[in-house]
Amino acid sequence: KYKTNYVNGKKQGQEIGYYESGEVEYKANYVDGKQHGEGIGYFESGAVKFRENYVNGKEHGEGIENYESGKLKYKLNYIDGVQQDVQINYYESGTIASKANFVDGKEQGEVIGYYESGEVQYKYNLVDGKQEGGQISYYESGTIASKANFVDDEQQGGQINYYESGTIASKANFVD
Repeated sequence: KYKTNYVNGKKQGQEIGYYESGEVEYKANYVDGKQHGEGIGYFESGAVKFRENYVNGKEHGEGIENYESGKLKYKLNYIDGVQQDVQINYYESGTIASKANFVDGKEQGEVIGYYESGEVQYKYNLVDGKQEGGQISYYESGTIASKANFVDDEQQGGQINYYESGTIASKANFVD
């Protein structure tokens, strides 16, 4: 259920969404029918679920999402409605789960995923949102679990999978 003001058929002022229980689910502000200012989502418990900023209907600035515990789940940045900069995802414990860079709304550059212990879980590269080049995954101990290669988001060439001891478990070759 939402409580919304309209002026000349357009949303104007604060909009509030409610859970069936009556608790606030979402608050947003509108100017001339476009979301403008901070939008805040809530868990039914009342804890903040997310915060996002809008300018003339487009996301702009830092956005965050939390776990219900209040711990940060991820943060990202928008400029004029397009995701830019580094997006960092977190485990509920607070350690970093992954990092990816965005340019003009597409993932670009190295993506790194982490185990909750902080050890690297995987690394790969993206060009215009498509996987390109080598991908390496690791066991939590830090030894290499697999190596593969991607061209234009498709696996190409050899893949080697390793046992945690470092010996080769299997090999495969991918072609068009």
